[in-house]
Amino acid sequence: MKKKKSGARAAFGQYLSPEVIRRLLVNPQLVEPKKTEITVMFSDIRGFTTISEKLDAQELALFLSQYLSDLISLVFENYGTLDKYIGDAVMAFWGAPFEEPGHAAKACKTALKMTDRVRELQKKWKAEGKPHLDIGIGLNTGMASAGNMGSALPYGYTALGDAVNLSSRLEGLNKDYGTHIIVNESTYQAAKDSGFVFRELDLIRVKGKLQPVTIWELIGRVGEDTVYGTAEAVRSRVELFQRARARSCQRQWQAAQEAFQEILDQWPDDGPSRAYWKRCQEYLFEEPPEGWDGVFTMTHK
Repeated sequence: MKKKKSGARAAFGQYLSPEVIRRLLVNPQLVEPKKTEITVMFSDIRGFTTISEKLDAQELALFLSQYLSDLISLVFENYGTLDKYIGDAVMAFWGAPFEEPGHAAKACKTALKMTDRVRELQKKWKAEGKPHLDIGIGLNTGMASAGNMGSALPYGYTALGDAVNLSSRLEGLNKDYGTHIIVNESTYQAAKDSGFVFRELDLIRVKGKLQPVTIWELIGRVGEDTVYGTAEAVRSRVELFQRARARSCQRQWQAAQEAFQEILDQWPDDGPSRAYWKRCQEYLFEEPPEGWDGVFTMTHK
């Protein structure tokens, strides 16, 4: 029995924090497959292909080792489960193998810490003359099948289902909106009272799905400075954005574009405003059809 536990501890050490492993060894039935609500995270390095082309093999291996170790340690610090990592992409989730009422907030906290860590690496890399590094993260809360899906105890623990697929789609949307962290409506609802600052981005229909989803940008913590500046500056930016977006939803394309331009005049780095400015420009030339439901349909995964 002791040898069996030792083997399980060593294998699960790749996927779970020490505290979670300890609890699993007491109740190993928890890894059996079940339907449960979880919050899924996908993260990816922006422009990884360009970075890999500018580094030799040893430099790339060293970079990935440091980057992945840092991000995975943040997952474990916040009691998340590492599902897998492929190249520069990381998938993790919260809410399994243990049910946690606050799993969405834990995922949001981890995502913000990841972006903080990447900014530290950006400064270090810039000083060393290395290419720019950035990250995109998608968070989605929903029902999934989680558990040991393989034949061997440690190697098949994973999560499957639409909640997982949507999280991956949300991660990719950061490139469209010029953001770092995008969450869906259910994650927002679960974490909105936990001290986070969100910005409502859009109502979209992802490719291959009929049901639209509301997406939000996770910006930071209430009362704290963020990558967008002081808490007051963030509040002002979000309020102006929502007013401009309301005009867009009312099909007031010219007024909306001017409002987004005012935001860009103050904050040229505001990716969502830049995305909407371009969208308004397109709609000024060719409006959506009558009966348009206000949903923006994504044409890529």
